[in-house]
Amino acid sequence: VSCTSQNIMEFAELIKTPRVDGVVLHRPFMPTVEGTLCLTGHHLILSSRQDNTEELWLLHANIDSIEK
Repeated sequence: VSCTSQNIMEFAELIKTPRVDGVVLHRPFMPTVEGTLCLTGHHLILSSRQDNTEELWLLHANIDSIEK
């Protein structure tokens, strides 16, 4: 595990499981999206991995809470 010159560890270095398959996103008035959720040091990325579909990129700073 590497540290910066100030001895602060990056969040990305703490991620043990950076990808979860079979995640379902439910949105009001929109179709559900099933795909893969990827966790990076700064974003959550949901991708259905199909052509002509959108990816959802969320900054960690925009997330208030997460439920399991």
